[in-house]
Amino acid sequence: MGKTLPSQQTLCKYTNNIDQYNDNQYAALLAFAFNIGGGAPAGSPRGPSGYAGSGMLAALNRGDLNGCFAGWAQWNKFRNPETHLLEVSAGLVKRRNLEMALYNKPL
Repeated sequence: MGKTLPSQQTLCKYTNNIDQYNDNQYAALLAFAFNIGGGAPAGSPRGPSGYAGSGMLAALNRGDLNGCFAGWAQWNKFRNPETHLLEVSAGLVKRRNLEMALYNKPL
């Protein structure tokens, strides 16, 4: 058996009923958690961050798929090193759309 990735540990720790997701859903969630980082949940001393603190995860755990996908799609920005402003990245938009498509793809 291989090692468990930190992203897998985060996924299993913070996602309610993770064993009820099919392989495509699990893979999409894992790709998302890996890409944005595991982070820290709400209530952490430094505040929520990454997958564990995302609104996407909160909505998913409530069973609110519309809110989940809206939160998922919001992770499409990067900080421009020249302006220091957040900007939408076409590459991240594509990545989020592919992750959500995989989540919704039947086995």
